Amino acid sequence: MKKLNYNNLHSHIINTFILGILWGVLEIFADSFLAPNNIYTKGLIFSFIAVLVLIFSKQIVNYKFSLLFVALIALILILSSKGFSTNILIAIFSEALIAEFISLSLKNNNITSMAIGALIFLYSFIHGLIFHGSLPGSYITYLYRDMFTSIFGAGLTENITVIILFWGLISIIAGVLSGWLSWRITLKFYQSFNSGINKYFIAE
Repeated sequence: MKKLNYNNLHSHIINTFILGILWGVLEIFADSFLAPNNIYTKGLIFSFIAVLVLIFSKQIVNYKFSLLFVALIALILILSSKGFSTNILIAIFSEALIAEFISLSLKNNNITSMAIGALIFLYSFIHGLIFHGSLPGSYITYLYRDMFTSIFGAGLTENITVIILFWGLISIIAGVLSGWLSWRITLKFYQSFNSGINKYFIAE
């Protein structure tokens, strides 16, 4: 992890703002055009956006706590568009904290990215249970049961604990794949991103 180089403070500020705006715009776009009514699928989409932006951001603005600043910029944009939401506030900062903590503890590489993806997707799954109700008879338990029976049929199990654990495991697997893909995308595009920013915003 590189310490913040004050000689490059200008580039850090510009990059942080651009990446935060990117996260915010992607969330707003996904909410307007991509997110389905199914809360689980919606969570997967928003989790993928978070993982991709956070892994990409840490490669560009690799100073301590940079992802929290990226999250702050994204939140300002998202909340300005949607209005204040404690749910969104907690979700965005929690995802940034997860990615920041892992990045501080481990080197930036493919394995680290997959760990970030797994934990963010797992967090998003748990977040949905907490904010939408995990008690028997709540909306989300009916949703997970219906999704499960639509795949396996009604005869396999009616145990809601087993069903929730199943979708939690699917979330972790999706997170690992998301982290792997995000790292590949980062390796391919971060140099182009950096050179473009330097050319248009930071060049003296």
